[in-house]
Amino acid sequence: MDDLSVERSIASHFAALEDPRCQIQRRHLLSEMMVIAIAAALSGADGWVGVATFA
Repeated sequence: MDDLSVERSIASHFAALEDPRCQIQRRHLLSEMMVIAIAAALSGADGWVGVATFA
């Protein structure tokens, strides 16, 4: 088993995704946002307000 943390392994899984957002308005990496959204959903967040509250 690799010694990567769960966060890093999830982030590396999404690293190949192209970020469709405008370059100027990017404040966070897409892979980090995906990790936060997944963790929030697993914690019971049921929408983007819940994800933002979790984050």
